[in-house]
Amino acid sequence: MALLSGNCEHGDSHQDESVSYYPQLLPSEARKQRVVRERHKASFIKSWLPELRAKSSQRLCLALLLFVLDPRPSMAAPVRSYSSKPPRWTNPCGIPSDPSLIHDMREEHDIDPSTDAEILTKILQQAKRVRLYMEEVRERYVFETFNLDFDTHHQLWKDSRTDWLPSHSKIPKELGEVTPQEHLRGLQMQGFMKAVYEYFQQYSVGLEQFILDQAMYGGPHQESIQTLETQVMQLLCELQVGMMEKGIRPNPDVPRDVMSEEFRDIEDESQRNLRDWIIFRDLNNAVEYSIDGLNHLLHGGP
Repeated sequence: MALLSGNCEHGDSHQDESVSYYPQLLPSEARKQRVVRERHKASFIKSWLPELRAKSSQRLCLALLLFVLDPRPSMAAPVRSYSSKPPRWTNPCGIPSDPSLIHDMREEHDIDPSTDAEILTKILQQAKRVRLYMEEVRERYVFETFNLDFDTHHQLWKDSRTDWLPSHSKIPKELGEVTPQEHLRGLQMQGFMKAVYEYFQQYSVGLEQFILDQAMYGGPHQESIQTLETQVMQLLCELQVGMMEKGIRPNPDVPRDVMSEEFRDIEDESQRNLRDWIIFRDLNNAVEYSIDGLNHLLHGGP
């Protein structure tokens, strides 16, 4: 089998949801606690709304309010198979798709529209959190998986790619490199937000399989990759809210089958580990790319 080609800070809801999304890993006591938390969510938000506003967390208020109005299907009773549930990345905030609801919420709760700079800054802040987390865990992840230091391993497999993830023509840099200025000069806010939203959905497909295989084969990195997935969902959520605020229609959601069975059903541990590394590495690179693009749009782009 040819695996390779070439030589809004939105509270704790994502963490709880990550657990419920992989129900085979959820102890009964934790499941009971999650149900109790869900029952009190609406009253919690109502009681804290004035303080949230006072702290200028207006986009957070908006996302939480919409989340309560339209809870995600994944908050229902857990099932054993992830494939029977909508992918988390298709609605990362769990908010209604009707843009008119944002206008109604703003008027009812006196929430001012965000400026472009505010939207981009919130996305940038979360992208930096994802980058920081990945940099914190990657040395240990690589050493424990491949028995090599990070730099040596990265150089060894630098030219290995997989064709279902965003190509070099879409993200024209390698991990640790700076995005070329000629590419950054061509970015515009609407197109960039749509593109990176789609890219991070693609990586989320891979992270989902990464986590499932860690659980199935007893891998040591299940917890850290689930935490990474939660961080990526929060980044997607910031992008989703930002696009809704700007009236930007995202590209069609990325389906699970973008990752074929050829890349999912891998029994050989070394091949499976290499597949997961490419997902991790390319996600890390995409996060760096998004930070470069957001900084450019904030400080030197159209």
